[in-house]
Amino acid sequence: MNASDIPVGRAAATAEIPRAVLAKFFEAPDSEAPNPAPPQTGDGPAGAAGLLYRSPGRPGLPASALTVLGVAPDEGACGHYRVRYPLMCLAAQGARVEVRRADAPIPLESFLGANVLYLSRAYTDAFRRDVQAVARLSGATVVYDLDDCLHHVSRTSPAFPAYDPAAPAGRSALDSISRFMAAADGAIFSTRELQAQYEHALSRDGGPARSSHVLFNGLDLALGERDWDLEAPRFNWRALAERQGCAVDADSLLFGWAGSNTHYDSLLELGDAVARVLARTENTFFGLFTDPHLACHFCVERWGLPLRRVVFLPPAPFGRAPRVLSAFDLALAPLRNDVFNRCKSCLRLLEHGAWGTPYVASPVAPYWRFHRETGGRGGEVARAPAEFAAHAVRLLEDPDGRRERGAFLARHVRARHDVRTTAAPLLYTLRAIQESRGTVLPQPSWRSIEDAWAGVPKAAPAVDAGAPCPCGSGRPYGECPNGCPPAFGELEDGDAPGEGRGNAAVEGGPPADGVRGGAEIRAAEGEGGAMTVIAATLLCDRKAADQLTAVPAVLAMEGVIRLYVSVQTDGAADFAPLEAFLAAHPTPSLVEPWHRGGWEGAFPEDDRDQRRLLGIVTARNMALDYALGQGADWLLFVDADVVPAPDGLRRLLALGRPLCGGLVPGRGEHAPIHYVFPGHMADPDWDLPVTEENGVIRCAFGTCGYMLIHWSVFSRLRFRFNPLARPGSPAMAEDPAYCLDAVRLGLADAFYIDRRATARHASREGARATPGEGAGGSRISTAGDNSAGEEAGPATGHSGPAGEGGRPCSPGGGGRPCSTT
Repeated sequence: MNASDIPVGRAAATAEIPRAVLAKFFEAPDSEAPNPAPPQTGDGPAGAAGLLYRSPGRPGLPASALTVLGVAPDEGACGHYRVRYPLMCLAAQGARVEVRRADAPIPLESFLGANVLYLSRAYTDAFRRDVQAVARLSGATVVYDLDDCLHHVSRTSPAFPAYDPAAPAGRSALDSISRFMAAADGAIFSTRELQAQYEHALSRDGGPARSSHVLFNGLDLALGERDWDLEAPRFNWRALAERQGCAVDADSLLFGWAGSNTHYDSLLELGDAVARVLARTENTFFGLFTDPHLACHFCVERWGLPLRRVVFLPPAPFGRAPRVLSAFDLALAPLRNDVFNRCKSCLRLLEHGAWGTPYVASPVAPYWRFHRETGGRGGEVARAPAEFAAHAVRLLEDPDGRRERGAFLARHVRARHDVRTTAAPLLYTLRAIQESRGTVLPQPSWRSIEDAWAGVPKAAPAVDAGAPCPCGSGRPYGECPNGCPPAFGELEDGDAPGEGRGNAAVEGGPPADGVRGGAEIRAAEGEGGAMTVIAATLLCDRKAADQLTAVPAVLAMEGVIRLYVSVQTDGAADFAPLEAFLAAHPTPSLVEPWHRGGWEGAFPEDDRDQRRLLGIVTARNMALDYALGQGADWLLFVDADVVPAPDGLRRLLALGRPLCGGLVPGRGEHAPIHYVFPGHMADPDWDLPVTEENGVIRCAFGTCGYMLIHWSVFSRLRFRFNPLARPGSPAMAEDPAYCLDAVRLGLADAFYIDRRATARHASREGARATPGEGAGGSRISTAGDNSAGEEAGPATGHSGPAGEGGRPCSPGGGGRPCSTT
């Protein structure tokens, strides 16, 4: 094999490899029977005239109103995991489904007969125009699905030329993705990091963003499509090894790696780890289930491994690949920490886990999440080749520990990551996209598209018939006009209507104006009834110094029963002090690290930098998901550098307002000033003045620096950021946009601030100032808020005259800027 035989980016030895060595990789015999014929799917065989799957639909089930045409980009992992398998599960819920290949002609009647067109990955502009024309003619909803960050494909990947931004064909493919996404009615992504990368592409001509959702990958364990017979004997790798000249016996162990030839960079992360493991263990063998060129290059040219200890597992058809994975006793899962990989899912660990195979993996976003989800009980994480080797040796030499970890993984993955659990989330995602077509502010769906790793359960086995329906309809689950049961779980008899938060809130319906006021919320909670309050704070690398600024104060507040911390970082170890503090604290908590993908090479210069908002919006919605999954009545946001008083939560709860906050000063020289905003600061035609009565300020919006949100709001409204629909309207940060959206949707009538709920705003030495924070700088200030002049003010893009120090706002003030000290 010469250098020219190695895929793009692979460095090769100059000398040819002997034929006897090449035979191991390119003439490897297969010890298993040929792959069986494709199964029958729906009412016809797979592959016939481009037809991959068809189901006629079943009336009377939750999804029976949907007729979906899915277009799969390929017959490999993407086409199956992102299109075919989820839609097969939707068909089980009653939908009429047809899945076809993108590279084959699609009959016009298939297009015209669908009310949802479900497309994935990249297509030509001509195909996009055809889809748009058909959608205009038929009124179908166009949904675009994406599972990889194709704008950041590694240069060493064989796929790079197809997405090379410097080449005409690559630019055309990337532009097509962006145009298709903007033209669709909604988009679905496989991870939150991927969603954040493409959030900017969801706007049409600079207008409102399309509906955006996350649907996680699940395994096709029970669909009968592939070889997932978990009770059958494992793949016979020993017979294959003997034919390759390896001296194996019944006690031999196989550790190794499985993946495609697109992961050259990730294999480099192993360094000399494999050689170390082979040198320190006996009767162990290294296996590679991949492309033969890649296997030969690493084993022979780069690592120089003894071939008598190497077993090459030849590539298998997609239907039989799961069974080959069962060969491993230990899986290595290295992953290069780059944008593309941070946006990936943890699918490889799920596939190994289904077979009960422990892992040693890189702590990069998808694998780190899964590791935390399982409490580290399924494997280890390694940040360097020496750590990979040490963990692998320990697990290989500990048969009892390895079996215990494997058994836990198998139970966990099979119970929580079956693709069938995505049926209900996908159903409500499609309904939400349909309902939001042509609207500026879509009525959000129940968008806790359950993060198993955040402790949110999958579709519940039983749901109280009187509980509020998770779809957000506002009616009891058993009476939901959307026909939800049994999508979220089987019905069970609950308490009589009027008992408990959800039923009481539903029983008389909302007020005529659609806004729930303090009296209604207090009545719904019940006199003296316990209210569940979850607090949340956001951290990132830029605020690592504040990891223990707000958290102790928040946990000292009366009424907080649980804490959620989202950490956007590329160095989770930097937040070890926070994790140690919370581990010793009696209040339950969850620290959820995820990698910052949106600031690659462009770190925000100051708090006004709009680039920071992608990460903030993602993190805030992660907190919403967590609160929904924990059944919280209230969600309290407190910024990492804000220190609230212990009685602040009690005071805010007493307001009984669905959207309210405490009084937070600015930082540094802005410390004497508190910011509050009238409606016209966001929309010239919105006349909502700032008023005050008995120490409670009523205004248009505040900040999440110190904000309390009721379930009736956060269960139906997601965070976003983008300009309003009005041409020329200013850019808007996520917290004022949230308040304005809540009012426009009738979920709240205004934002309320209790002056007595005070807080201190920490000011760190050396922190970067926001432009205009110098002496004489322009600022907006109005009687006493806010929870965040730091974010809400600058993000609006407005400026106003400096306030008169100490002048209080008076009722009917019309929003005249002023300040409090």
